[in-house]
Amino acid sequence: MTATTGSVRRTVLVAGANGAVGSAAAARLIRVLGEGDRVVILGRNADRLADLAATCAQGRSGGPTVETAVLDLTPGSDAEPQITAALGAELVEDGTAVLINGMGPSSRITVPLARAALSLGLHMVDPGGSERIIAELDEAARRAGRSVLLCAGVQPGLTGAMLAAALRLVTDPTRARAEVAVGGRQPLTAATLHEYMDSLSSDGGWPGAVWWDGAVVKDATSGVSAGRSAAGWHPPADALLSVHLDEEYVGVARGIGVPYLRGINVMDAPETVRELRRVIAGEATIDDVAAASRREAGPEAERYFRIVVRACAAGPDIVETVTADYRCADSYRATGDLAVGAALTLLAGKEPVGVRWACASEAAATWIGADPGADGVGVTFTYDLGGTPRGAVVVGAGFGARYADALAQSDSPAPLTAIVGAGGRSGRNLARDLGVRYLTTGGTADVPSLPEDAVAVVAVRSGIVGGQGDDLAAGFLRAGIPVLQELPVDPGTVTTLTALARDHGTAYRVTGFYEHLGPSRAFIDAVRSLTRRSTVTHVLLRTSHQVLDRAGLSLAEALGAVPLGDVVVNPGAGSGRWFVSGMWGRVPVDVVLDHRMDPSDPDNHSQPVAAAVVETADGELTWDGIGTLPRWSQRPHVVGGALTDPDGAVAQVWGRDGAPPTWGEVVETVWPEGIHRAVAGLIAEATGSDRGEAARRIRRTVFVLRWWLRVCSALPAPADIRSVPPVRMARPGEVR
Repeated sequence: MTATTGSVRRTVLVAGANGAVGSAAAARLIRVLGEGDRVVILGRNADRLADLAATCAQGRSGGPTVETAVLDLTPGSDAEPQITAALGAELVEDGTAVLINGMGPSSRITVPLARAALSLGLHMVDPGGSERIIAELDEAARRAGRSVLLCAGVQPGLTGAMLAAALRLVTDPTRARAEVAVGGRQPLTAATLHEYMDSLSSDGGWPGAVWWDGAVVKDATSGVSAGRSAAGWHPPADALLSVHLDEEYVGVARGIGVPYLRGINVMDAPETVRELRRVIAGEATIDDVAAASRREAGPEAERYFRIVVRACAAGPDIVETVTADYRCADSYRATGDLAVGAALTLLAGKEPVGVRWACASEAAATWIGADPGADGVGVTFTYDLGGTPRGAVVVGAGFGARYADALAQSDSPAPLTAIVGAGGRSGRNLARDLGVRYLTTGGTADVPSLPEDAVAVVAVRSGIVGGQGDDLAAGFLRAGIPVLQELPVDPGTVTTLTALARDHGTAYRVTGFYEHLGPSRAFIDAVRSLTRRSTVTHVLLRTSHQVLDRAGLSLAEALGAVPLGDVVVNPGAGSGRWFVSGMWGRVPVDVVLDHRMDPSDPDNHSQPVAAAVVETADGELTWDGIGTLPRWSQRPHVVGGALTDPDGAVAQVWGRDGAPPTWGEVVETVWPEGIHRAVAGLIAEATGSDRGEAARRIRRTVFVLRWWLRVCSALPAPADIRSVPPVRMARPGEVR
């Protein structure tokens, strides 16, 4: 049964018109409705309602009649007589009146307000809602012969409409992986905060859960903490990314048959997030959060809101990627506009009676502009069709989780297809969280069967430290699958596995990880440039024993030289400090080695990973480490008491891209990019790209690893320390 329009005269009531959503809806209605129509704006404050009505009508002639009435739904109050008074003597039995609710939280307001509206013959639109509310109201709506559209805002609402539209553009949605990212920097109203708190415990969805193979899988958060990519969107480093599966998403996924779906909420407001956590812990109030939000939202010019939906489906020969993107400055105004669009759909008699999600209604088509002639809200769709890339499997769920998270991102050179492990819980959970298969080795070195176009990342212990990594790598290579293996690896094993890869027509690389990071590449490129234009006279390298092999790989690639001849190892003045000296080609190199370790946390105190001063005849290049770009300082030269080049740089940063400002951004952005670079290089080598460079790389690797073993054999046990979190240092003058 469909509600009919009856007479031409239309009435729209807006509850909560004093608020951000309600006032936006009222302003929109006054613009789009015509003469003979009525807009009744309802709120707690009569004076503010009058001001709003005057502001909205300013400069307009004709249009709808605008009326105001007080509606105050305090606990225990009855909405029906207040709405009746607002309607006056008007009859609404013909179905041409709609109530838009702009009050919240919906978990407490929507049901009593909707029951009152339905009893008076009104349709209703609400930006909030949940499955529970749908179940509570559906019978009453059907009995009244009226329609109720819930979740008619940006989230939920537009999010679900964009998700459904993107999935329908994929040829076979039952093979698709989908991700929804939504959020930004917006001031939080009291109603929004209450809505958020309610979503953690009752209505709306499941924090930390994903949709996987027809079920809600909880505690699935690993893919966000390390990836920092949300449906291809890289939010600012300080933004909080949290996995949250909305009920609306589940409804879309279940209806279309999507096997994997993840939702990510983005809050670019660190201070507000801290206050929210204090509220959850019982240490602060909603008012504290609201105050922090007002401070942090900043001027309107700096506010933003975004929804990105990405659906990817891989077939035998192609990969389809559909992306839907929506951006605005004010999510509250956008929600008001969307609610008005839903109300106009009801007034046009296009919806069946009963209660349903707005994203499944005719209004959704107008929201995204899919309805010819509709006034869409500005959703952009892109469709990419490409050849099937190689799929990647990751062996190991320790540091391997970093590789898995990075390769699961939409811009991965080899999309993650599986986690391989011995059957442990961490590996199974990682596979579940990322929506990929888990393949078990059964605790043996036997490798699972993989497609011919796969690549394997082996991030478990190698034979040199008592693990099965070497045997697993060999098994993949025998199957013709390219392998990227994490250090440490014995140099003899590198030689053996390289030959095995050659015999089976594939590629094998070891990775120290850090040499692929953007700042490290900037250092390597800078030193290479210097070796072509000047003479490198000395290198001072600082590193720690945990990553000595990795720092050595970066230096060898930068210099184009390897350690040769004798290695001299001497103790330094401080405990756990050692000097390692020798020749790398024709360049003298001194390594200052931090040789300390906390036995209970052996990797945590590896400081620095790598830092260097490269001296030349013309100046020196200083590199402070893997989170920074190198700086060139020209040597000042004086002739006759005057500088020969007074414009020479004192400290000039070399590098195309900016350095990340925080360690969080290094880990969450620079690391995934480095992993992509490493895997892309492996794929290029496997397809026959630049075999000469591949041979030079293996030679450098073997020589560096032999040097590393000689240094390690000359060192005593590491100095015993206890690693504790550092104290953040403020710049001089900023200390209070």
